[in-house]
Amino acid sequence: MSDVLVSALALAAEPGTLPAPAVLEHDLRKLSALSNERGFKRILVTVDDSDALLEDCGTFERLVTLLDSVGGWTLAVAATYQGAEHLAEAISPALRRFERVSLRPFWSPDRIYHCLAAPLDSDVADRLVRRGDHSFLFDVLRLTGGNPFEIALVGRHLWFACQLGEQEHYVLTPAVLERVLEELALYTGASQELIAGAKAVTDLSPERIGPALKLVALSELTTRQIAIARLLGLPNDDDRIARRLLTADLDDEQEKVIAELEALETDGVVTLCDDGRFTVQGGPAAALALKYQARIFAGDQASDVSFEIPFLACVGEPLVKDCATRVSERIGEATRLGHFFSIASRAYAPGARMRHSLNAVPFAGLEVDVMPFGDEEFDLMAAVIRGTEDLAIALVNFSVGSDGEELSRGEIWVLPSAEWTAHQINEIVSEEVDDWMPIVVAAEMTWSGSHVVVLRNDDARKALTQLIPAAAFNAMHAEFRDWDGGDPEAALALATRTVAALRGARVQDTWDLSIALSHLGFVRSLFEDRLSEARDALIEALERGPADGWPTQWNLANVSARAGDSGHAIDVLDRLRPQTVNAPPDASVTFFVPGRLARDTMVSITEQNALAMLDLQRLVIGFVENPDRLPDLERALVDAINPETAEWVARLIAHRQAQ
Repeated sequence: MSDVLVSALALAAEPGTLPAPAVLEHDLRKLSALSNERGFKRILVTVDDSDALLEDCGTFERLVTLLDSVGGWTLAVAATYQGAEHLAEAISPALRRFERVSLRPFWSPDRIYHCLAAPLDSDVADRLVRRGDHSFLFDVLRLTGGNPFEIALVGRHLWFACQLGEQEHYVLTPAVLERVLEELALYTGASQELIAGAKAVTDLSPERIGPALKLVALSELTTRQIAIARLLGLPNDDDRIARRLLTADLDDEQEKVIAELEALETDGVVTLCDDGRFTVQGGPAAALALKYQARIFAGDQASDVSFEIPFLACVGEPLVKDCATRVSERIGEATRLGHFFSIASRAYAPGARMRHSLNAVPFAGLEVDVMPFGDEEFDLMAAVIRGTEDLAIALVNFSVGSDGEELSRGEIWVLPSAEWTAHQINEIVSEEVDDWMPIVVAAEMTWSGSHVVVLRNDDARKALTQLIPAAAFNAMHAEFRDWDGGDPEAALALATRTVAALRGARVQDTWDLSIALSHLGFVRSLFEDRLSEARDALIEALERGPADGWPTQWNLANVSARAGDSGHAIDVLDRLRPQTVNAPPDASVTFFVPGRLARDTMVSITEQNALAMLDLQRLVIGFVENPDRLPDLERALVDAINPETAEWVARLIAHRQAQ
């Protein structure tokens, strides 16, 4: 015998009314009697889509009274937020017995997957629904807003498309989207707008799809900000982005943008507003349809461009740091860049991809997916940052503490939501970044779920390519500025990524690359099995540019000494001695002492001790080669400025004498 008795009562009633009380009472009492015969103690009565009933609480109160007279029931009512508010405002004691349970949309791709796969047998689900296709799952999320009913609706149309042989597995296509949008229009108050927007997209000629896609992707920006985005995407050789924008004619570029938008308005794709913004006709769903319409003509094409997330996070530092700090302070979280996340990337041709992050239509074009998060981490982050159900966040490098309970670090760039409008955010940040902030932030890292941080837009990609040297420089120096030698593996990974990013951007004979190679060589020198690689990096650093010339040459001498090439080490120090007057005010180097690990001999070189430390280091290297130089070394110890270094050398002498 089943543990649960299920009965579906089909009760005819006019909208917003209950069935005839006598009929309802008769059926409920018969159901109660049947339940008692089976030994069940309670009846669960569910009322779906109850908003119309709840508009008149008197009608609903009569239902509760009727159920009370039958006895042994539990009533579950499904309603929208507005319907629940009607119930909460009811005066009747009977209605105040309800306990409110708020349900929120699904937010992660894993939950979207389970919602689509749950109605299917496991073998069918494995064949039709690809769990690892985050791009598809996120598009379903953006189309439905995470609404379980709408996800099920999408799943039903995907199922029929597979059954009809139109496709082999679940994937959104223009045909599927057309059917989905027609049905979604029945459940939304903006049905005509949705249908009109989708039709306008379908009617676009192939040559109009590209311009439409690029502009629709920028619908969160003003026409002025779009003009800035385009200027960021122009080749600028070695010129700085700031200089380009200061000398550019933004008015001309803005007029071009407006002219293109007016053409799209004629096509029925967008609507221009008086405040320099525009809206997409049909909203996010129509924008998503445009993405898949574009795929018909553009197709998916691979790209070899990739950006490491630490540099993406620092791209806008000169322009957006103030914004990031202020916004982060508003939600009580400190900003700090991490650099330990794994990177997974997919790239498509410009115009072939577009994403909607719940309440914002972001950018099209290149996509770099960074996947450091799991569902638990996502839920913890969401609990901290979610102010409303509408969310579009630019978020980089969040990590969760080892106990799994504390959000330990992160960098938030901008938080547009129903609570914080773009205007309010602009009031938060300084005037200097009002125009820059949406561009550089949106240029383009946007959090869109539990697993993925994405970078999109071909124009933004070009801008980032130009900005990578500055970004790499900022990321690396933010880490090494106060580095005390801790976690050398992480420091090595960061320096390696920095050099790789600069080479990938074809940055060669530059100060930035020279600095990066110098740092890379220094960190490699802390590992005894990487001395040859350290030497190569330090030599290239000196060849590529000025680097930090003095400490770079010192570290090169140190590496040579550790590798057993004392002659080269002394030659480097001899060439370096005349440059001591140009020694940096404060530089960290390692001091070669046989028998000690490099990471245990980090010292600080200052203008005051540079010459004495250099002479002492030269004598130590010479003493290792020729013990007869002991008297010179002992005399140098008398005048040693650094007590710690003097102690290391004294122990070396004592050890050699004891042998």
